[in-house]
This record gives sequence, C-alpha cells and structure tokens, in this order.
Amino acid sequence: MNILVREYTQNDLVEAKIVSDDAHAVLRKFYHPTAQAKKIGSDTPYKRIVAVADNKIVGVATYEVEGDFLYFGSLGVLTAYRKMGIAKKIISHIEEAAQSMGFSKIQCATMEKTGNVSIFEKIGFKKSSREITGKFESVDGEPIVEVYLEKSVETCRVNLGGNKIILRDWIADDLASFEEWQKPCHKWQDFDGPYYTTTEENTLKQINGIRERLKSAAFPAPRTRLVIADKKSNQLLGTVNSYWESIETNWLCAGIALYDHNFWGQGIGYDALNVWINYLFFVHPQIVRLDLRTWSGNYGMIHLAKKLNFKLEAQFRKARIVNGEYYDSLGFGILREEWLNRTVAVENKK
Repeated sequence: MNILVREYTQNDLVEAKIVSDDAHAVLRKFYHPTAQAKKIGSDTPYKRIVAVADNKIVGVATYEVEGDFLYFGSLGVLTAYRKMGIAKKIISHIEEAAQSMGFSKIQCATMEKTGNVSIFEKIGFKKSSREITGKFESVDGEPIVEVYLEKSVETCRVNLGGNKIILRDWIADDLASFEEWQKPCHKWQDFDGPYYTTTEENTLKQINGIRERLKSAAFPAPRTRLVIADKKSNQLLGTVNSYWESIETNWLCAGIALYDHNFWGQGIGYDALNVWINYLFFVHPQIVRLDLRTWSGNYGMIHLAKKLNFKLEAQFRKARIVNGEYYDSLGFGILREEWLNRTVAVENKK
C-alpha cells in the first residue's frame, strides 16, 4: 500500500475531521479535553499534515516549534487502517521536517493509561517526564498522567525549497565565492546599507566564523542566516538573515542580500524572502510581527517589501547619508495574521 504524507489543505477539512473523530472516539470514553487544553490549541501556531492511502485521508497530525525541538500531537489513524505503518510514516515525515529546519529532536505527549507509551518506545522514543495534567479530565474523576517522550533525529543541514532557489546552510564551496562578493566595488554594496562602514577585518571575521561553523556543524536552531542558492546549480547567490530589534518584546527583523546583479529582477529575491518569512514565522511561534528595514534609495527593496504585502510603518527623514546626499530610513512591517492571510490568498490563486 502506497502512503503519501503531505501538508493539509482546506480541501481536506471534511475527510480530516472524520479521521480525527474516529481516532479520538475510544479515548473520549475515558477522558476529554478541558477548557485549558482548548485555549492552548487555539492560541498556538502549528502545521497540519495528512496521510493519504487508497485515494483518501487515513491519518492526521499536527506539529509546532517548542524551544529547540518540534512537538507533534493530534496523531490519529482511521480504525480500518491501523497497524499498517501509517502512524510511523507520519512520524518519519515529522522527523524529516525537524531536520529540514535544523532541529535535532522531536517530542510528543500521551496519556499514560492509553498504553501508547510502550508503542512510542518501540520506535525509538524515550520518556523525558511525566506529570498530572490539567489539560484533560477523566470520566471517573481520577487524575490524568501525561507522559512526554522525545526522540533524537540525525542532525541535518537545513534545505528549504522555493520555486527558483533553495535556502540552505553554508557549505565549504561557498567560502571563496562569499569572500569575493565581500570585496569592494560590487554593485550590491551600493544598496545594502552603504551608509555603514565595512572593513577587511570584519569580512575576515565573518569568513572565519563560517569556517568554524562548518568544522563543528554548530549551526543555531532556529537558523539566523541561510544561503540563497540557485536551485539547479547550487551556486551561492546571496543570503537571508534575521536579527532581534527587541527580543524582550518578540520584535524580529529579516534581511536579504542578493550579490550577483545579473540575477536581479528575476523574482529571486521575492522567492527567497517568501520562503524565509514562512520559516521565521513558524520557528518563532512567539512573534506576532516581522520587520524589513531599508532606505529610500533602495528602490528594489522598497518594491519587494510592498510586493510581499509589508506596510510602510516608519519613515525617518534624512536619516541616512549616501555619497554625500541625505536619504530617508524606512521601516516596513507585517503582522502574523496578515502574512497568513496573504499566503492563503496566494495559494488560492494557484
């Protein structure tokens, strides 16, 4: 039997609900979620996936970021399709998702009385903690014990696919190209913060830092910088990055630099930022907004921000000096719900 695990779409609503209701029917005879659990579920950003076999949805699950791991839940399989490897296939998909985003472990939780703890242990999970939970209450009034289990996944380089590009971690072949693009007199430097002073010492520090990360494979999770590479040749075209304007208030900024001007005007920046922003909103579930910063002389970046539905929120007049002339400093922003609505609208046009 062929089993396909893919992301949930709005067209899956009815079939997915049938699977979920079937999977939870037996459990609800013994316990049911409290208002606390329902509130947590409604407030937490997550991805939904479905398993398809025999041309219908037979399995469902969700996953989300919690700290430095992926947490999955709401795992369910149709009664008629149990013990056929569908749940294992769904979990494998979640492991691959964790790897692709740079996380080294996945976690789940189950009620101790269900008997599922031993099932998870057989496929490599280990108990990390157990506690009496207030998220569920039993029919007989007995306390419900929730067991948390986790599994390490093989460390993998991040590789996020777009239409024309991939966003990936650094590789050794990038170093010579990156060093060349950091030398003075390249066109991209006329637009990427030309009001800042850069030195050869700073460039060397960057390169040595990348080299050390490659040696140790010590990339941060979530990632703060990824390479924009051509989808066909894997050639380095630029980078995307993120930084905190104020970590205390969950205020994150994103940035992009596309080095080779021969690739400008081809939708590559749009493609790269679209993938990057999706990644940032998912791996930082606590953030409610995202910024893009530029200046009034960078027409390409202004156009790109507007094309991505960012709104101009701040304009500091004559705050930047480029080649002896004053320019405005610009701040664009988008809220999480605005980005999600935009994403749905784009998908519906396809």
